[in-house]
Amino acid sequence: MDFNGHQALISNRVLLPEILAHIFLLFGDVSVLHDDDNRSNLASCSRVCREWRDLALPLIWRYLDFRCRSTRPNGIERLKRLAHFLTDPRSQRVYRTVDYVSFVRRIYLRVPVACTRRCRLEATSSINNFLRQMSNHRIIEEPVNEGLVGRIANLSLRPKVTKRVLDEATSDIIIGILQLLASDQIESIEIDWPACNCCELDGLSRLFKTLVPLMSNLRKLYYNGPWDQDVGAFLQHIPKSLKEIILISHREVSPRLDHIMFFRHLTTLELHGIASVTVPHLQQGLSIWGACLHRLDITACPRLLDDLILDAVALHCRRLKELRLYVGFTAHTPQRITEPGLCRVVDSCPHLERLRMHAIDAVGDAFLARCARGARELRCLNIASASARLTGLGVVDVGAWGVMTELRILYAYDRETGEYVQKEGLDLGFVRAVEIGCRALKKYELQPDPRCFVKH
Repeated sequence: MDFNGHQALISNRVLLPEILAHIFLLFGDVSVLHDDDNRSNLASCSRVCREWRDLALPLIWRYLDFRCRSTRPNGIERLKRLAHFLTDPRSQRVYRTVDYVSFVRRIYLRVPVACTRRCRLEATSSINNFLRQMSNHRIIEEPVNEGLVGRIANLSLRPKVTKRVLDEATSDIIIGILQLLASDQIESIEIDWPACNCCELDGLSRLFKTLVPLMSNLRKLYYNGPWDQDVGAFLQHIPKSLKEIILISHREVSPRLDHIMFFRHLTTLELHGIASVTVPHLQQGLSIWGACLHRLDITACPRLLDDLILDAVALHCRRLKELRLYVGFTAHTPQRITEPGLCRVVDSCPHLERLRMHAIDAVGDAFLARCARGARELRCLNIASASARLTGLGVVDVGAWGVMTELRILYAYDRETGEYVQKEGLDLGFVRAVEIGCRALKKYELQPDPRCFVKH
């Protein structure tokens, strides 16, 4: 083929903008603040020609990743350079052709909270107690390594002097960049920092106040960290346009979230350790936005482990694709979930693809049989820390699992006896039925049965 033929192959007559845009999306998430291969590749594409630049630049600038790590001082320098580039009047000549700020759609903010020595000593004590609780109660799959406690303690006792919260200078830089954004352009906000009960969130209230005016068109909110009044006030401004909300609390007290239950377009709800949501609140929410819900994750929320919630899911969430029920690490967590309630969810949610459960006492052979016969779109079934009542006995019809790619059943480990709660393992008839009937399996683990594999 001659040179003109090669030119024709890469011309826009063959590579239409829609095709190029799809190819560029395959590079994945990139951030203008961090160097990686994806960003470098997209940056190279943006220099090919004007058409390629117009498609690549929005992807390069779509994601602002403010990872303010004290271990990476060059990250603060990047922030300063970015703020200077966007605000320096001498850069205005660039805006005549490209408005970089207008491309931003996602914001990720990770705040370093490095504790003092006293704080780490308290954290070490909490970790030791936590590991002992895990050893004494049926909430783990494997025995705890005794050396782990000592290693954690030694690491925690090492002297280390770092800042506890986001310093004012860095906060000013981030706020200055955020104030350049329009009120309706941000679609996703993710806020994440390590949890510590003794570290206050000083200096972050201004960041919350800056983010509030940017949330008018928000679609996704992720918050992971400690809670205080500023966090509660921030959450009260969540717009009704929200479709995904993931809230993770590391304190026993969390603000009220009643207003979220009236959002009509939620497709994803994940609650981790949120004590303020009660059964009536969640029932009301499921009745309003359950028809749109695709993913429901209830982790470490003891109040919500109730058949009333499962009945609401079965009644309103016909389009549900993923359900996760996780007891968490609270000893003697009360459970009001029954096996018939779990079966009703399987029967009423025909599009269920992923089902994950941890230490749910009600999971038994009747539920397993119901899944094997009726959950035809189920691709992942993960049952961790299962009780001895789950044996697989009599479950030989797995005809519904034709598209199953991942199956894991892990029994709870009894620290006192040094054995799994189910010594004999799963029934061999069930194991053989899975091996013969589930041809699409890529990940397969039936503990303590040694026969397991992972296909690559």
